[in-house]
Amino acid sequence: MKGHTVFLTLFILLGFFGCKSHKPVTTVLKYVKLGEGGGFTGAWEYWSVNQNGKVFYIGTEGKSVEKQSVDIKAIKQIFAEVDAFFKSQKEVVNKPGNMSRTLNFVDGASERQATWAVEDPQYVQLDSMYISWLSRIKGK
Repeated sequence: MKGHTVFLTLFILLGFFGCKSHKPVTTVLKYVKLGEGGGFTGAWEYWSVNQNGKVFYIGTEGKSVEKQSVDIKAIKQIFAEVDAFFKSQKEVVNKPGNMSRTLNFVDGASERQATWAVEDPQYVQLDSMYISWLSRIKGK
C-alpha cells in the first residue's frame, strides 16, 4: 500500500512539472467603421476595416459579410487620416439628422465616434472625407 502512495505522489508531481505555462494571447484591436442610414425606415448599413486590411459589410439585416481585403499601406493611410480628424476636433460631433452618417475609430482600448446629418452644411468637409474613406475601403 505504501508503494502505491509513493508511486501516486511521484506521478502527480511529475505531472505538474511536465505542464507548460501559457500566456494568454492579446490582440490590439484597431478598426474604422463607417455607417449611413436613418430616414423613415431607420435602416443602416456599415463598412468596417481592421488593421489587417479585412473589410466587412454589415447590411440593413445586421448580417456581417467579409468582402475583399484592402492593401495595408492604404489602411495605414486611412487610419492616420481618421486619427488626425479626431485629434483636430475640439468637441465630439454628435448631430444626427433624418439621414445621418457615423464614423467610429477603435484603437485598442479607446473608441471615438462622430455622427452628423448628411445634408448639414457645417459638415461638408467631413462628408467629403467620409466619401473618400468609404471609396478606398470599398476598393473603388
